[in-house]
Amino acid sequence: MSSPKFTTMPRVALTLLLVSSFALQAAFADADIEKTFKAKTVEIAKAYTKNDMEFLAGVYADDFLMVAQSLHVVTKKQLLDNQRFDEGTTFDISDWRAIQSGDTVVVFYKQTWKYSDGGSNEVQFSTVWVKEGNDWLILSSHATQISLT
Repeated sequence: MSSPKFTTMPRVALTLLLVSSFALQAAFADADIEKTFKAKTVEIAKAYTKNDMEFLAGVYADDFLMVAQSLHVVTKKQLLDNQRFDEGTTFDISDWRAIQSGDTVVVFYKQTWKYSDGGSNEVQFSTVWVKEGNDWLILSSHATQISLT
């Protein structure tokens, strides 16, 4: 007759192996999500530096709303009509995090704009992406001013 420790140990080891496997899968999935949405965010920032409003119009959902640094609620039309950058504007994105739940991804990041006149604008964003068909669109965003020089 085998001891209870002998039969229990393989079960514990198998359970730990399965839990570790699921944790690794989740970590890889999170890494893929973060990589995908960081690339999308960089692509959007580049489009802003080129004032490519046609591209940007396809990124935001038609019912997009944003709470801007001014604490005003901004629609897609208002954002695209009023957002322009001077030639030479650059950006940096840092402090990145993305989480997914079904067809929704929430992205958190800090973005620093550097303007051609030497000024800069540092903003913390949280952005909600939703999947519509095969496309990911930005449904909502919140911006908090960190610094402005």
